Amino acid sequence: MAEPFANPDVVIVGGGVIGATVGWRLQEAGLSTLIVDRDGQIPKASWAAAGMLCPVSEAHFTERELLDLGLQSAKMYPEFAAELEAASGASIDYTSDGTTLVAMDADEVRALRRLFAFQKECGLPVSWESADALHERLPMLSHLAVAGVFAPQDHRVDARKLLDAARSAFVAAGGRWLSDDCNTVRIHAGRVVGCDIGDHRIDCSTLIVAGGAWSGRLAGLPKELVPPIRPVKGQMLAIGMDPNAPLIDSTIRGRRAYLVPRPGGRLVVGATSEEKGLDDRITAGGMYDLLRGAYELLPGTYELPLLETWCGFRPGTPDNLPILGPCEVEGLVFATGHYRNGILLTPVTASAIARTVLDGAAPEVLAPFSISRFQTRA
Repeated sequence: MAEPFANPDVVIVGGGVIGATVGWRLQEAGLSTLIVDRDGQIPKASWAAAGMLCPVSEAHFTERELLDLGLQSAKMYPEFAAELEAASGASIDYTSDGTTLVAMDADEVRALRRLFAFQKECGLPVSWESADALHERLPMLSHLAVAGVFAPQDHRVDARKLLDAARSAFVAAGGRWLSDDCNTVRIHAGRVVGCDIGDHRIDCSTLIVAGGAWSGRLAGLPKELVPPIRPVKGQMLAIGMDPNAPLIDSTIRGRRAYLVPRPGGRLVVGATSEEKGLDDRITAGGMYDLLRGAYELLPGTYELPLLETWCGFRPGTPDNLPILGPCEVEGLVFATGHYRNGILLTPVTASAIARTVLDGAAPEVLAPFSISRFQTRA
């Protein structure tokens, strides 16, 4: 029992894709790293995610910093995926076939045109498609679809395979994994000195908070450094398409649902957004909304088998932006609060947080996402 508790250089609290890839990068750089993941549970957000890499189609008018970070991370994905697959020996099904936003009526066309204008203003690679062009490219799309926007650089990945590969790469690099709760972080004289895990005390000089929706529950943090994170429930489902004749082979997004195809005919449909705490029940209403949204976009889904239902918990912050980087406590680093964008932001987060630890200072790209933005100033 003694060896797993040998003192590491870095402790990461949370073993989702963020924690695992940060740990992998740190191990590669020569720092001994221990990941502590509560009760060995599969992290809900990582496991549940649809795996869309869509900074362009999910661009929001008031989130320019997040758009810039997402674009940088998306650009990193091809090389990141290749490195991770080589390190883990497993595919993550990174696919670069674009995403289509679909409008079904006049109101949706007006909203889509406003978004399209914003995307063009930002210099993003998008094209407007008429109903004829849309149906020529997506023949199984509902005949009610009247217009669309195609974002060729919005890609996708299998989030569950990404999670497995990240964990495998971390362990293969020599990282240690502990399936337990981190009870408290120990801080003395303004710096991290260790943490308590179960009945064991571990000394470390760096602790990274990467616990997703559970990040705010870590004891021992000063009140002003408790991350203001809430769980946002998302229900999802999967439908089985004919693998030899799938209804679609690229992601499409409508007002009520998004549809993400997988190899082998699996079609992921998501997602609800519910302020229900950690209620993990699958509801009839949630499934109805998703199935209705899928049918409105692809009527052919009506006859297809329902394969799976599940839910996850996005780590939401008050401004919907992640909490990234160091703080006034030396050695305490945040990598959490990614909300809907954890899978997209994995490469840039892993790289930037690793550089923060290795260099002792955060890269400039993390500046807008410091926890200091939530601290009350007298």
